[in-house]
Amino acid sequence: MTDLALSPTCKLITNQRMLQRFKISDAYQKLLGFIRSLAEAVMSRKLSEDCVQSPLVCDVMAAFEKLSSWVHEIKPVTHGVRYGNPAFRTWHARMCEFAPQLMRELLVRCAPHLPEGRVGPVADELCSYFMDAFGNATRIDYGTGHELSLIAWLFCLEQLEVIGSPDRVAVVLVLFSRYIALMRQLQTTYWLEPAGSHGVWGLDDYHFLPFLFGASQLISHPDILPCTIHEGVRLEEESGEYLYLAAVLFIRQVKKGHFGEHSPVLNDISNLDSWQRVAAGLLRMYEGEVLGKLPVVQHLLFGTLLPGFQ
Repeated sequence: MTDLALSPTCKLITNQRMLQRFKISDAYQKLLGFIRSLAEAVMSRKLSEDCVQSPLVCDVMAAFEKLSSWVHEIKPVTHGVRYGNPAFRTWHARMCEFAPQLMRELLVRCAPHLPEGRVGPVADELCSYFMDAFGNATRIDYGTGHELSLIAWLFCLEQLEVIGSPDRVAVVLVLFSRYIALMRQLQTTYWLEPAGSHGVWGLDDYHFLPFLFGASQLISHPDILPCTIHEGVRLEEESGEYLYLAAVLFIRQVKKGHFGEHSPVLNDISNLDSWQRVAAGLLRMYEGEVLGKLPVVQHLLFGTLLPGFQ
């Protein structure tokens, strides 16, 4: 089990030199390996498939429902521009007030092996990742770096042995899927600015991992092919079962115009002949465009659960 020396989280990737050190570090390999393991866990699995849900997954799902209910309570305010509704700051502040209690409750319930004196410091460390997973309240934005914070939080929970390899199916199909739904609710209610968006040359303004995990889900599917994203009726029918199709459907709903013009990368991917090739290509792209980009990983935190590097 990870040594839990009581040190705070901090940012280490402050320049290109530190980025290169990160890319050859154990932290990088462990994070990438964790993401790969999540994708492999849901290979050829539908969202509706029965899977074992640990107490932690159930508790986090309940927490996500509470966070979602606050969006209905905290209405957008009238202001002069489309993006960046200031009401998001109210929602985010309430989430940050709630997070420390949630982390402590999760550890007390799901990590009885953790010495009592370490619950508080470990909860604080987990809080840093959890709170960053829902966007930035100052800039009122969200992007793949925030999505990475959720993955880092899940990685830390696995380091604590609160979740393990048998839980990875539920982590993606249940917990991560609900997180994405919550983030889309936040994005369309408060119109968060896309953080670090590549514009039309990215997969999506906000997310990456629904495409990677979703492509893995579709591996070996007998008749849904990458080109199926252009079949409107089939896309709607199957989007409830596959993260990739749900992500494409969401893009089609919020963006106007020809798909090949506003989403040329996804359009090009649709020409591939198998989901295996899509999934493999997306994993390489994630290394290059998320884990390998300073503007994204400069905000990643390191501590005792996700150790730093020299």
